[in-house]
Amino acid sequence: MKRLIENDESVNVDTVLIVCRRSLMKLWSWPYKRIRKEMSMRLPSNRLVLATHVSLISLEAEMKSYAVYRDTEKSIVTERIGDWKLALWINHVKNPRHRLLELPELDIYIKLPKSFALANAAIRIYHQTVNPLYKSKNAYMPLGGVFVIDVLGIPVESKLVKQWTLENLATSTQLQYLGYPIPAVGQSAPSPQQLLNVLPFEIDIIIPKFIIHWEPNPEIGWWDSVTETWQTEGVSEIEYTPENFKLLFHTTKAKPHAIVQSRVREYPYKSWNIRPTSEKTGVLTLKTAKSNVIFNVGDGWCQLLEPKMPMLKHILSLQLPPKVLLQQLSNCGLQLMPEDDDAQYSAVKIKDAELELQVCRDAALAIPAFTLASSPLNKTKDSKAILLRIQEIPEPLYPPTLEKSKVVKTIYYTPKGSTLIDHSDKLPGYKEVLEAALADKYAKYHSALLVTLRGNCFESSQNKMDNGNVAFTECVSALMYALRLFTFGP
Repeated sequence: MKRLIENDESVNVDTVLIVCRRSLMKLWSWPYKRIRKEMSMRLPSNRLVLATHVSLISLEAEMKSYAVYRDTEKSIVTERIGDWKLALWINHVKNPRHRLLELPELDIYIKLPKSFALANAAIRIYHQTVNPLYKSKNAYMPLGGVFVIDVLGIPVESKLVKQWTLENLATSTQLQYLGYPIPAVGQSAPSPQQLLNVLPFEIDIIIPKFIIHWEPNPEIGWWDSVTETWQTEGVSEIEYTPENFKLLFHTTKAKPHAIVQSRVREYPYKSWNIRPTSEKTGVLTLKTAKSNVIFNVGDGWCQLLEPKMPMLKHILSLQLPPKVLLQQLSNCGLQLMPEDDDAQYSAVKIKDAELELQVCRDAALAIPAFTLASSPLNKTKDSKAILLRIQEIPEPLYPPTLEKSKVVKTIYYTPKGSTLIDHSDKLPGYKEVLEAALADKYAKYHSALLVTLRGNCFESSQNKMDNGNVAFTECVSALMYALRLFTFGP
């Protein structure tokens, strides 16, 4: 991208938008952790891809020249490529009454504070539906992309003196970010008096249709690059109209803005289970803190079955790899990919990472013949112990009811392997039997669950597990680990 701009003096906004959009969409095909790692190494943490590259466009420097305005009477440029929108307005006119930026071609309307009427400044606006690649250090996450307002400095206008045109030559090739409120001449920061009397921008935009609105009016935040968090102070008068997806809000910040919500809204999970529907398909049912979610799982793909919301209509028919599907849901507002630093907001104990991954891989091998389910007692154990309930399914078309069955068994995992507690949690004295089994120094532990279950299930079930579809069991394992069922579940 940088080479494209440096080597081609004729590059324009249209070209940059297309390349930036393609670059980010390619990034979003990567696993989420790889995205953040790549971006942290290659780009500044507080600047999006689009802003970084658009700032290099020679068009901006030309537009800021008063001579260009004098010759063309053009002080604003806009561009739209799909759902990416860019506008640059330069205040050459200095009209005290000109405070409304109307950009119908972008579905953007902004009423400027009075201080901009005579300010020697430019405003750059861009709106994209791809979420920022940085993660907030508080519990907020962005939805539906980002809307950015940048207040930029412009050169002093040219003057005519005795038929001579005197042009101001800038000594820097870098953009000058003034911020808001705009500091007084000769000052590098706003005065305390300016900060006490900040008038807001009034923003009117159209937001994406795929955002799930859990509340009538969404919460709007702005990115604080100093604390690396989304903040809501300074944003007010939020009003959302679902019929036309119009969002109105006031803000005193010239920063990146986004619809924000708690990324730990769905944690901790209440319960979960995965049952086979054939030897290479299954259904995962997850009850979160706020939602009921059901996935169909196959040989290398997952499909969302519930919830059936209008905002998720474009996802329901898709069969995708586990992390790709979960990322699609996260983009819409259903975040089900917790990480360790989310535990502090969810009142859960983080299980040992190596053990949790090993349990997901090992337990998934039993899914062709067994239902796997959460154990309410798992959360009472330390990081080096995981409890899992299992129920044999001789015939997937007629599965026994998990919550009523008295033949549900418990598997206890530690770093040394797994052991079977052959006592149903529905029978009296289950906790006592369980604790006694866990305290037994002579209990047999096996390195693989299939070995633990050998001799404790039907021969047909053992054959199903021994000959299980590898793509199916690996997909189940990947989905279990992406959801972090043992750390964020019961």
